[in-house]
Amino acid sequence: MNAHAHDIQRTFWQRAFDATLSEHLQFNKRSKNIFVAALVTANDAGANGTSPIHILSQMRKLHSNKDLMFSLFHLVKKIDDIVDEMDPDRRLGLGEAREGNTPCEFISNGEVCMPQYDIAMRKISQAGVLSYEEEVAFSNVYAVLIREGARASKLYQQTGDAQARRRITEANHRLAEVLGVHILQHCVATEAVRDLAKERGLLYGDICKHFPKAAKLSRMAEYIDDMRDVFIDLEHEIDTGIVAPNIVLCRLDERGALYDEQGELQREIREFVAANKQNPHVISYDAYPQSLRDTIDDLRNEYREHAFSLGPIHRDLMLTWWRVTEKEGLRSSANPDVVYKAQRNAAEVEKANATLEAAQ
Repeated sequence: MNAHAHDIQRTFWQRAFDATLSEHLQFNKRSKNIFVAALVTANDAGANGTSPIHILSQMRKLHSNKDLMFSLFHLVKKIDDIVDEMDPDRRLGLGEAREGNTPCEFISNGEVCMPQYDIAMRKISQAGVLSYEEEVAFSNVYAVLIREGARASKLYQQTGDAQARRRITEANHRLAEVLGVHILQHCVATEAVRDLAKERGLLYGDICKHFPKAAKLSRMAEYIDDMRDVFIDLEHEIDTGIVAPNIVLCRLDERGALYDEQGELQREIREFVAANKQNPHVISYDAYPQSLRDTIDDLRNEYREHAFSLGPIHRDLMLTWWRVTEKEGLRSSANPDVVYKAQRNAAEVEKANATLEAAQ
């Protein structure tokens, strides 16, 4: 375990979260449920003037239609997986991406957005949870950010420019912000966002303006995902040549510790991958190359800066989540937990399709 992970004197809430939530924040556990609770309790909706009675009414409505919402977001995850397997030229060839409240070409392209996704958006609208215009408006922002990441990825492949790689990662973190706020809007149905979506669609800037705390929490959750998946993402990048938006790999690259001037993996990274590619066990911190340790140290400080801009309870929750993730170590794609997660995701997509078929 990295000694630096304990370098903050823990507050009462950090000790409480460590004692009660640490197990639930581990890989393949209940962290998503805890994260959604954090989004709701951040109370951006209240700051926007949304009444507690309105939120309670919306939560009841959402609970009655929770299978539809789960179906929508399982399909979002599936779309993300499809996009991850595409090189930048193919992503850019999927059609125009633009903001607005009618589906852009990208969203209408069945090669990436399966028909069930549009069905899910319409069913949620018919159930009165969110309007179709809201669902489409969020989806169009996803499309715009995916194309931004693809353009940066193409530039990176052509030039090896570390700043281009930073733009890939930034587009992905903005996607995480939009996803978190999209989930939250189903829970709180903030009228200002609904009105904007119906009037002209949504822009990325609207997300952070109306839900600043939720956006920050979502960005921090992506740091956690990137930390947890860094070895898997590195394997995928090596095997496919598709640049991973992972922030850990981005920072390694910026330090000159990922690739050399000829575009070959640095020796200690190459040896680290070779030693663990088929490793079914968790890879402990002690086995990391020094460059990866140094990068994680820097990211920990960056993450803490985000955390200390939050209120005390959310700050301490997110710090606990980081400590749990860092303590857990890394997993390769051969790890049984990773294999199970992939199987579970596939099963959830099948369940989503069945739910939508039953709703027709």
